Amino acid sequence: MHRLCFLGVVALLVSSPALAQPSGEMPRFEEDSCPFPLPDGEVEGDTLACGFLIVPESRGQPDSEEAALAVAILFSRSPDPALDPLVYLSGGPGSSALLEADSWAQSALRADRDVILIDQRGTGYSLPTLDCIEMTADVEEPERACYDRLVRDGIDLNAYHSTDSAADLADLRAVLGLESINLYGVSYGTRLALTILRDQPDGIRSVVLDSTYPPQVAGLEEQPIHGAEAIEYLFDLCDADPACRNAYGDLRATFYQLVDDLNDTPVESTDPETGDAVDVTGDDLVDALFNALYYTPSIPTLPYSIDLMGAGDFDAGLDILRGMYSLDDLRTLASGGELPEADVPDLPEDSPDGDSEGMYQSVECYEEVGFNSLDAAEALAADIPPQLHDALLAGVASQFDTCAFWDSGQADEIETEPVSSDVPTLVLAGGLDPVTPPVWGQAAADYLPNSRYVEFPYAGHSVLDSGECAVQIAGDFLDDPLAAPDTGCVNEIALEFYVPEVCLATALEPADRYADPQDDAEIVGQLDAAQAYRADAYSDDGSYYWLRLADDMGGWVREDGLDFPSDCFMLPYLE
Repeated sequence: MHRLCFLGVVALLVSSPALAQPSGEMPRFEEDSCPFPLPDGEVEGDTLACGFLIVPESRGQPDSEEAALAVAILFSRSPDPALDPLVYLSGGPGSSALLEADSWAQSALRADRDVILIDQRGTGYSLPTLDCIEMTADVEEPERACYDRLVRDGIDLNAYHSTDSAADLADLRAVLGLESINLYGVSYGTRLALTILRDQPDGIRSVVLDSTYPPQVAGLEEQPIHGAEAIEYLFDLCDADPACRNAYGDLRATFYQLVDDLNDTPVESTDPETGDAVDVTGDDLVDALFNALYYTPSIPTLPYSIDLMGAGDFDAGLDILRGMYSLDDLRTLASGGELPEADVPDLPEDSPDGDSEGMYQSVECYEEVGFNSLDAAEALAADIPPQLHDALLAGVASQFDTCAFWDSGQADEIETEPVSSDVPTLVLAGGLDPVTPPVWGQAAADYLPNSRYVEFPYAGHSVLDSGECAVQIAGDFLDDPLAAPDTGCVNEIALEFYVPEVCLATALEPADRYADPQDDAEIVGQLDAAQAYRADAYSDDGSYYWLRLADDMGGWVREDGLDFPSDCFMLPYLE
């Protein structure tokens, strides 16, 4: 929607005597200031606008309370944009779309059409919020404490699910006067997009389903096996890559031995969010690897992180596994560079944290738990590697425990049935996605006759974030949903695991200090030659030097006496 068109719609909704809507009439749109810090270069009223969609909290009840859903419209950069905006449906359930305004402001998909962000009911800046503040407080049973508070506050938890959210999106299209819109849903947002196709299909021009969560799958029952499949696939890819296999050996065996060892004897680490000392168990390590596979840019670093921990360096290994260092970060550090300071948005203290746990519980308890069983999940997981079994089942068991008291109603059987629609749909899947596997995307596409299924073999969750190829394919599809997009770039994507390089060096002068992993334990610890690609030491003169492994110089050499190629990787200790 062009800026002038949008402002005109708002003026009509708010000011026109003929269309003025008295307080209490729903749905309606109320223009408001943007509640988040504006992305660089954005000007409110010029390049973007915000407001609230006012809808009934409890649809079908004439005396329903109001729900105010936060909306941001990022106007297209084009002077002549398409008239069908792209509406972003975030995942979770419970994630905030508006907190992603920075990335959407820079998206190439904004070039030709407006992008509309909406915080679904119960999430983000929308009111009422189902955010569970108890999760970060020192309280026993935080989920139960959150549930009790929301009920005391009079929030109708039976109204927070996909069916009512789909009706909200239909209301948004109506109050903004949009003849047609395109939907982009990621993760749970794909479940909502499919619900819109089923219940509110009018005006939907096209849909992009990214990391699909279709209603016909038994999501909780299948979660452990698909998580295990993604982890095993990572190990297979490393084993099939000569560089990865030569550098890290049997990565699968290393990881499973770590899990066994840490379950027997946890190691102390620092919680990256709180700064508190915590014990890390083997099950914690499985959780961390499962979560790391969500983020495609982290995947090339994962074998290295596992190998570091196998060699006893848990601090650096855990930092990499937790996503604190990207592939480019490691390469920058290895070449002696420094990392720029992280650009963290300066959000007001009362900003949402982006994860509405109450909305998550309300949707999952309403739509999933009643159609799944813990016994079935355990049966399906019987044959996964034993080191993964307990960790991957723990979250499923916890969900059943929470839903035993989280009363948000029970969905009808329709929430277990596939969605059929002729609306053109692009289905994106990541081969390493641990939570919404490719088979779920294929299952959704089977009932969408005008769908295009594209699998990215080395991507994790949220394929659109994996790189330019996915964005190009999505852009081509949105330009012409009935034409086959050019997917050739998928075949050009390679997975290059991070492997520190051994240096070939030329002596500048006779080196006065050599360190050999076999003989100099004081300097390089207990690492063997295959693992000792990083070390540091104090020399005899009391100075501090980095050591590098130079095959042609007979082992570890102090770097000040050698001429190393500029692309010779050296990884300092991570700080």
